[in-house]
Amino acid sequence: MEYKAADVSTGSSRIVISEEWLTSFTKNSPEIHILDDNKHF
Repeated sequence: MEYKAADVSTGSSRIVISEEWLTSFTKNSPEIHILDDNKHF
């Protein structure tokens, strides 16, 4: 699972957090809560 950040003006992106667990899947916990402006979490 990866969380990424992107710059819309340049199109560049980077990985902020990367999680890996080879023997099973990773659970998104706690879940992302999108704020009412639909731009921030």
